[in-house]
Order: sequence, then structure tokens, then C-alpha cells
Amino acid sequence: MKSIALILCLVSAQPDSDQPDVRPWTGLFDSALVTTDDAPVIRGQSPGQPIGPLLGPIQDQNTTWYQPTYQPDPNAAFSQGQAPMVTPQPYGMPQPIQSGDPFLNGGMPYAAPSPNAPWGQYSYGGINGAQPIRYGWNARYDFTFMPAEGTSSPNVGKFGLFGFDLEKEYIKPLPTAWVFSFAPQYNLRLLEGPTNGYAGPSHLPGDLHRFGLGLKLSTPEVNGSTLEFGFTPGFTTDFEISPSGNGMQYDAHAVWFWRWNPQFMVALGAAYWDRVDDIILPYAGIVYTPNDYLEFRLLFPKPRVSLFLGTPNGVATWAYIQGEYHVESYEMELSPPGSRDQVQFTDWRLMGGFRFEAGWMTTFIEAGGIFGREVEFRRNGEDFDVDPGFIMRAGFRY
Repeated sequence: MKSIALILCLVSAQPDSDQPDVRPWTGLFDSALVTTDDAPVIRGQSPGQPIGPLLGPIQDQNTTWYQPTYQPDPNAAFSQGQAPMVTPQPYGMPQPIQSGDPFLNGGMPYAAPSPNAPWGQYSYGGINGAQPIRYGWNARYDFTFMPAEGTSSPNVGKFGLFGFDLEKEYIKPLPTAWVFSFAPQYNLRLLEGPTNGYAGPSHLPGDLHRFGLGLKLSTPEVNGSTLEFGFTPGFTTDFEISPSGNGMQYDAHAVWFWRWNPQFMVALGAAYWDRVDDIILPYAGIVYTPNDYLEFRLLFPKPRVSLFLGTPNGVATWAYIQGEYHVESYEMELSPPGSRDQVQFTDWRLMGGFRFEAGWMTTFIEAGGIFGREVEFRRNGEDFDVDPGFIMRAGFRY
């Protein structure tokens, strides 16, 4: 069966993803790569920032959203795809907000670009850093480890998993001030077990693979509102049998974001997840950023609370706790050899972690518990449950 996910999502300002108030006009694209007195600066171009926009229901391991620190020209207007007349100062001048960063002795404007610094070099401070949309190529590498745990209903021995996720995203502004991105994706799952010497209907292969392409289109902000549309086709296999239609997945999402004020943003949307089951998800909540240190991103299916710790040794550091509802599926060969089926892994996660931003690279490490684990098959396989256990994840972006 298929999965339809309803998303009500709120996104506010924070250090890892946000729709910037600076509109991504094509005319500013090239000039954003330099920081001269005559060229406007779009802070989202810093290579030290994480992948953006990452607004939809994909694997977003970045912490929260940035609060804009630049103001667009209030008299700017655009029509028929032409870049407006813009004065450089509103884009290149950070607002006089102090971070209170204990590692910067307080009183330092957060993320203030260094005078005459080359592209990407700037100071850190506060939970509200530079904007997340960075045009060009962005990379994400994530690793997941779940040690083998017991199973039940029925007991088929122990089951564990190691995962690797790769995404390379290219983001480009369009002449109409929209933003388009495409992202080739690869996912690897190495499975341990079931380990009962079991070759029956719950048999699983040693490795599973997914190849996908994420496509996204975002509108410019109008009266605080932004729309994003996404479509992600994917192909899954274990390379042991010829693929069928169940090996293909077609995910899609549409999300409306509305910024009520600089501390509060609301988003409402829907997503379709193509899995073994048809899954309808409420994707709803609030994102509230009361100050430079805290963000409450209370969004199902992935709520998160983040705390900015400062810049020890010059590395901007955040601590966070988050939950997640996670579902993925793959087509595979079933026992006996020659028959095919589709398997689905479902679980709930609760983790705590740290995120570090240093220069051009952002890294994170997180760990916690994984619960409600289910392994389901589309046709002939025998479903089973996996006991609660430990999960650890780490990764980096650049």
C-alpha cells in the first residue's frame, strides 16, 4: 500500500535552516560571492552554512531555523523577472543585535562579516546566524548505527542495522525570484539478522540500496508567506532480483510557511510517502525562538528543542533533544530465492545531540533510544517486531 502524509509544519528563525528575508534575485547571485563595498552581501552564500532549504519531509539533521539579521530594501520592487533597484547597505549591514555569547565576552554583533574577509569568513555568535540558503552545491553525509536487539511476534533472533545516507544538492535562484534545487541521493542499509539460522518468510538480505532525486521549488516571500513544492522519485533494490513497480517510490510534499513575527513561524502542508503502507501523518506544531539561545521547534513528526552554547575554541556549538517518527521501505528478494517482496522499517526515536559549525563544515553527533520498531512485508514475508534499543547517528555537511 502507499503512504499519504499530512504535514502541518512551523518553521522559525534558528541556526540551521530558514527562509531568508533577503529575496534570492538572480541579479544578485554573482555579486553575492564577493564582499566588496559596492556589492550587496547575501549571508546565505557562506560555505560554512548547512544545506538549505530542506523544508520538506526529508532527512533533515540540521538544527532549526535562522532568524533574519538583514533587512531588504523596503522600496524594492520587481516585475517580470527583473532585479529590483537595491541599495547595498540593507543587505551588507548586520542589525545591531548583541549575542551575549559567553565565549565572545558578550556584546558582539552575531555573525558579523569580517571587514574585507573572503567569501565565507565571518564571526559566530547567538543562535541566529547566517541565512541557510547557499546557492551552488551542498553535501550531506550521515551515518546511523543500531546494534542488534531481540525480536518478537515471532522471535526470529536478533536484528541490527547500519545505515549510510548521501545527498548532494544544487540550489539556484530563478529569474522570477523563485528558488529551485535538485538533490541526487543514495541510501545504504547493512542488516544484521534475523539470526536464528532463519531462512523462512522473515528472511532479510544483507544489504539494501536506494537511489533518489529530490526536486524542490520555493516561492519568494510575500507578506510573510512562502510556499515550497517537492517531488522525490526513488528506486530501491537489493541487487538480487529484477525490479518491479514496488521498487519505485514517489514521494511529494507541498508546504505553506507564514512568519507571524521574527520569533514565530507557522507552516501547513501535506506530504505523500510511498511505502508498503499508506501512512497519513499530522505534520503540525509551532516554532518559537524567544531569544538568541533557545528554539522550540515543536513539529510532528520531528520535534526538536535547541540551545546555543556559544563558540568554545571558535566553534559555534548547539545542544539539542529531538524526537522522530521514521519510516522507510525497500524491494528485496525473499526466501526461497526467486520471489520478491517489499519490506518496511518503522520506528520512533528520541535522541540528544550536539551540532558544531566551524568554517565551511557543519558536523553533528546524537544518540538515544529507538522504540516501537516494526518490520513489515507487503506480500509473503512474516512481520515481526524488534525490541527497543540504542541508536547513534553522526554526520557532516559542507
